[in-house]
Amino acid sequence: MAKEITLWETFFKALHKQPKVRLDEWLAKWCFGDEGASLIDIFDDARNDVRGKLEKAIAELCILYSVRDLTIH
Repeated sequence: MAKEITLWETFFKALHKQPKVRLDEWLAKWCFGDEGASLIDIFDDARNDVRGKLEKAIAELCILYSVRDLTIH
């Protein structure tokens, strides 16, 4: 499914209208490219699936890293 691209000129107009207090939250909802910006689809199952797998892999690596210094007597 193609994402709708907001041209840079339109994006910057909208950016200047955002309250400074929550600007970081607003910007976190966008991904950026050469042509402009696109809203991130928070319900993208593929991205969520990859995130879960990455979290699991990191947890496993942390366990392996902590166990490698143990010596068995």
